[in-house]
Amino acid sequence: MLPNKINIEMNRIIFFFFFSSLLFLASCGNKIDSGKNAKSKLIEFISANKKVAAFGKFDLKGIADKSELEKLPKVGVLLNTFKEIYRYTKIEDSVYFANEIVDSRSVNTYLLIDIANKDSLVEFFKGMGLSFEEKEELSVYSSSQFTMAINEEICVFGTNNLGKNPILETIDVLKEKEVANDNSTISRNILNSNADIVLGVRLASALDGLNDSTYTGIKSKKIFENSFVQSHLYFNEGNVQLKTQNFFSEELIAQSFLKSSDGLWAQQLLKTNTNIAYALNLDFVKLMNFVMKINPSMNEQLSYLQLFNNTSDLQDVFDGRMSYMLSEFPNSENEFGDISIYVGLGKQGQDLIDLYRLFIEENDFKINQLDNGILITSKDHEIESQTSNDKRFKDFGKKGFSFFIDFTKFDKNNLPDDLMRDYLADLNYATFEMDLQGSNLSIYLKESKRNVLSVLSQSFIESFFQNDAPSKYPDMI
Repeated sequence: MLPNKINIEMNRIIFFFFFSSLLFLASCGNKIDSGKNAKSKLIEFISANKKVAAFGKFDLKGIADKSELEKLPKVGVLLNTFKEIYRYTKIEDSVYFANEIVDSRSVNTYLLIDIANKDSLVEFFKGMGLSFEEKEELSVYSSSQFTMAINEEICVFGTNNLGKNPILETIDVLKEKEVANDNSTISRNILNSNADIVLGVRLASALDGLNDSTYTGIKSKKIFENSFVQSHLYFNEGNVQLKTQNFFSEELIAQSFLKSSDGLWAQQLLKTNTNIAYALNLDFVKLMNFVMKINPSMNEQLSYLQLFNNTSDLQDVFDGRMSYMLSEFPNSENEFGDISIYVGLGKQGQDLIDLYRLFIEENDFKINQLDNGILITSKDHEIESQTSNDKRFKDFGKKGFSFFIDFTKFDKNNLPDDLMRDYLADLNYATFEMDLQGSNLSIYLKESKRNVLSVLSQSFIESFFQNDAPSKYPDMI
């Protein structure tokens, strides 16, 4: 039997673990649809309910294995509890989740788990102090924090703080629903895909989660209908990757304003000691037309562009390419640091640069004329050429948006939180690229031979027992 204080808190801890995990986690598992398992039930729920904005699955057991929690001291009580849950559920297959937009301020969250034995699972939860009642052939538990409904095949958790009738809303997830082909195909493909973490977002439904003032500005929400974004999170040795893939409607694809290139124009700025860098390659005409189409009121907020007669004139001045690099942080001797900025010019861009040349040079910057663009640098900046062989920058500038950051250059003592300082101490650098097809975020650790979850979970556990547990959970130490 667990210690009393842990016993009282365990239902909160369990649901908090699941709830926080679903925001970031979803994983592999490709179980065949039987019509009664959690995945099939979730596909039905997504198809029949247009308010479902996000959904996915995660491998709780696999994530725990990669984090190597069993090797860490002082977490045995919690791990043993979850091992008991494994006996009565099929968590090793996948845990599924969905976020349902109630209104612009409210969201219902549901977790679906395939179970091995309903009676045994209910008895297990009763042993933890939870009381159940029978409703519509379901065993149902409800508290101020969450509701749980269990049938012979599936257990559903639902948050209680937002819905009008949380018990009925949670039970409704398990009811038979008609599947619409337009939605079920994409959602099924997303849930069948493999990764440590899988998340699907339905864009049109996600817009309903915006605040009222933002939502009322969206005049063309239809262009987002039948469009999804799939995200895969991979926990690897030495790095973590978040890859997204866009499943856009033809109308939304036509609005794309991100362009691709060989990236050389952006990589020429970089230095081996680059701290932060980003690059943009945009179609200005499409970008401005897209902004005006979804929110015409933005026209007033973009009044600073009124010196151009139209977006075509803007593209005649700038060709849409811009990159920025910082290799030395600002200090008392150099208020801007060591920076370089590249701006790609259109056929009329040179005239505008000549107009501002004196102002730029008077502020201790240099202007270098390059093919189809200019390079503005700090006064003592020197250009390097050997970065083309640096694997960190191999994809920089090739897609519509690129970003690079070197974590080793930051002073962790300036961070406000101990846990943030501990995490930063483990990180090496990160890269990000995005285009019409999707995006790729890669975060690399200094220690390349350990799984990222093992490194980060150790930092978290050590910080927790050092800073939080002594005052909040004394029985756990």
